[in-house]
Formats: sequence, structure tokens, C-alpha cells
Amino acid sequence: MSSMKQQSEQLIHATERIFRECVQTNGAITISPDSKLVIPHHAAFVTVAAPFVGLELAPEFFAWVKKTLENEENNGALSNAYDWEGKATHSPARFAPEQNGAMLWSIDAYIERHPEELAHMKELVSLLVQGITQHWKKNGFSRTTNEVWGEHHHIGAPEMNQRFTYALAACAHGLERAAARYKQRRWKAIAGQMREHINNAWDENKKTFHRALGKHNDTSIDSLTLGLCWPYHIYEAKEKRMQAAVERIEEVLIDGGGVHRFQYDYHDSEGDAEDGGGIWPALNFWMSIYFVEQGDEAKARAYFQWVLERVHEELPEQMFKDFRIGITPFAWSHALFLLAAHSLKLLPNEA
Repeated sequence: MSSMKQQSEQLIHATERIFRECVQTNGAITISPDSKLVIPHHAAFVTVAAPFVGLELAPEFFAWVKKTLENEENNGALSNAYDWEGKATHSPARFAPEQNGAMLWSIDAYIERHPEELAHMKELVSLLVQGITQHWKKNGFSRTTNEVWGEHHHIGAPEMNQRFTYALAACAHGLERAAARYKQRRWKAIAGQMREHINNAWDENKKTFHRALGKHNDTSIDSLTLGLCWPYHIYEAKEKRMQAAVERIEEVLIDGGGVHRFQYDYHDSEGDAEDGGGIWPALNFWMSIYFVEQGDEAKARAYFQWVLERVHEELPEQMFKDFRIGITPFAWSHALFLLAAHSLKLLPNEA
């Protein structure tokens, strides 16, 4: 057995335990066992990954999401983060459309595993779709949006016609999958409009997709450009623009083999939280999945192995070169680990 497979098996066992510890009695999935914070986007990845360790966490979490949305006045529009009881961590709640998109993706994956749940999921799917479409006006969102990383200073203002590219990808894919499941042409049409905006986010001179586009484009490099390939399938891994964008990520955001979030990232989740962002293991695993999709298994293994060589049984939110430790364990890191291990066929009983 290869050392990478052995290391993976140790982390697989730890991941099952950590996922169980993150599940609250009401179905909420927190970011870490010692935290009461829920980020729906991250929890969506956990529900997709959990079956690989024999856990089906989706039904209870979906029920929690539905109850949370029904208790709010946002008509299906999710915020960046909640406490475990379903109260948004910011007032007024911040609209973060990629949270809806990720949830639709995870529900589609659940229906793929359990086709008999199609009718039962329709009410929640319709609520999540409404949360996106009620604020969509063809040229962008009519309501101020907050981007996926939750940076309080990085918002999409309607008056600036600002649209976050990753959010558009998550929403477009989520709407497309929901439209295909429930035969809804309007949902598919709105997804098509969002795809047009994503195409317009391409910058031929910089060879990347804008992090956000609008009256003033945000041209900084963001690792979540990877999401345009997987899991949201806006572009294939070998599509020329996608390959060029990933090359830019490697040029700008890779530090000794580890992946940073985006340019000028200062957030570290510790102390005053502004001492400089670290390496995010989840993003290394995301890069690994991308290169599996592209057919470059050597690179995929290198990004995967980089993390395994530096951790034991628990994966942190961030990794640092100094005394800082990062939130440990971090459920989203473990979810991406499982999904990357699956892509590399490193899970038990996978050849």
C-alpha cells in the first residue's frame, strides 16, 4: 500500500468522526466540532462528501435549511453564515447567492443517490431557486450581495452592477440542475443569462476571469475560479480559458506548494484576524480535483500530498509558517479531502 493511501486512510477515519461531531441535534452542520457557526456553502460540500465515509447527513441538514429559511423574511435567500439555531450572524442578513447555488448542487447530488426523494425535495429546491431568481434582473442582482469568503468590505452593489463570478457559477449550475430535475424552462433561461455574464468576466489581457465584474471590475486572482470547472461545470478542465486561469492561480497564489485564497488576503481567523491569510488545505484538494479532471494525475497527487505531509489526523482551516494554528478541525477541509481522495481513487475499495 502506498504511503499516500495509508495517510489517506488515517484521515478518512478521522473525517468520519469529525463530521459526526459537527452535526448538531437539530441537523445543523457546524464548521468545526467546537464551533456553533454554520456556513451553508461549506455544509453543502460536507453533505456531498459524507456518504464516502458511510454517513448520510443531507436529510437532516436540508430540513434545518428549510426551517431556517421559513423563519426568515428573505424568501429563500441565504446569508453567508448562521448560528446553529438558524439565526443569521449579521443583521440585516447579508445575501450570498452562492450559498443557494451550492445548496442546489448538494440537493441534486442527494437526489442522484436517492431518486425517490425527488418530489420530497421540490419545496426546498423551489424556495432556494426563489431566493436567487427574485433578486435577478438579467443584468445582475438587484440586491446587495456578499461574496463567498464573507469579507465584509467586499460587496456587490447593485448601483455598481457588481456580480461575483464564483456566485454566478454556483447559481447557474444549481439552477440548471434544478431545471433539469423539475422541467422548469424559466430557471434554465436565467442560468443561461448568468453563463453569459461569466463569459464576459474573461479578461484576455490578464488571462483570467475577473473575481467580480461591473462598472469597476475586480481583477484580483481568486482560487475559487476553480469552481467554474468543478463542481459547477461552466467550463471543461481542458478549455483554454480555464487552463489559463488556473495557470494564473499557480503563478500568483501558490506558496511552496500550498494554495492561498486570493490576492491581498489578510484574514487568518486568529487574534485581530488581519495578520495575513494562510494556506487553505481545502483549496489544495480543489486543485487536485481540477488536475484529475484535466488528466494530469502527477500534479493532482502533488497538491494532495502537500497537505498530507503536513498534517496528522485533523485538517485545519488554514496552515501557517509561524506560530498560528488555524481552526482545527475544519469540516470543509475534510469534505474537500474526501472528494479529492475519491477523484484520485484513494478511498477504500476504489482501484
